[in-house]
Order: sequence, then structure tokens, then C-alpha cells
Amino acid sequence: MTQSQVTSLIVKMRRYIVCLKAKLLMLRTSGHSHKLVISGIVIVFHLLFLLYLHFAYHRVVEGIFALISAMFIIVYVTYSC
Repeated sequence: MTQSQVTSLIVKMRRYIVCLKAKLLMLRTSGHSHKLVISGIVIVFHLLFLLYLHFAYHRVVEGIFALISAMFIIVYVTYSC
């Protein structure tokens, strides 16, 4: 499997899990308006969690990049003198 196929499979699995959670909550909730509110809350929390993961990933990558670039600067300064 290529990286894009694995990523696509993970995205499909996440969508399925979120839909399953929303469906379970809808089955246990009475009233149409309550079902809409519960589904909306699940969707909003899921999207907020995905946004959190997205930006946290970028912070980690930026930190790793800063660490590596600092190491190269130290090595360059050490050996150039």
C-alpha cells in the first residue's frame, strides 16, 4: 500500500467512527430537534479535535526543524573556528 492509500483508509475509518457515534446517540435520543442538536455537537467537537491535531502536529514539526537547524548551526560554528 502506498502512503496515499493508507491516508485515505485512515480518513474513511475516522468518518465511519464519527458517523457510528452520531448514529448511536441519535438512536438513544428521542425527539427530532434533540437528535439534530446531539449530532451537531458531535460533529463540532470532532472538527475541533481535528483542528487541534492539525495545528499541534505543525508545532511539533516546527520544533523538530528548529532543533535540527540549531544543531547544524552549532556544528558549523564549532568546526569553522
